[in-house]
Amino acid sequence: MGTFIGLSIALLVFLLWTSWFLWAPISRYETGSLVAITGDGWIVAEFPARAWESIQQGQVAYIHITPQNASGNSQNGGGSTDNTAIIIPAIVANILGRPVNDRFQVTLAIQEYTPALERKFSGKVDVEVERVTPAILVARASGQLVDTPALSINPQQ
Repeated sequence: MGTFIGLSIALLVFLLWTSWFLWAPISRYETGSLVAITGDGWIVAEFPARAWESIQQGQVAYIHITPQNASGNSQNGGGSTDNTAIIIPAIVANILGRPVNDRFQVTLAIQEYTPALERKFSGKVDVEVERVTPAILVARASGQLVDTPALSINPQQ
């Protein structure tokens, strides 16, 4: 009887792990830096050229803002983002041309107004470029999906 219970638990754990491995979405992000906020409320961010083909209009982005004091230093005492960082959801509105000097810029439309945008700030932007399963990641790492294009579950595409 004890063996049957042990095998049943092992089988249940294996089935749960297999379902996670085949169907759990894992997001991949491209990270850029904040450049400016325009007069009409658009956020301008800059990304490395390697992200050019991954970032598209309509993708979800998260802006991580570190407010700065009047002297331009971050209020948390350093350049890192910790508990004082503000995260603002946004959408990629437009890609501002092709990469120049290994960088390119995009405009972001914020989804929620925040007073932190009215002060001096610095920060970064994470754009969700794809969602894949652990099985796809393992296949890519092993070289099985070398020429396969990135899969995306983004409803805006």
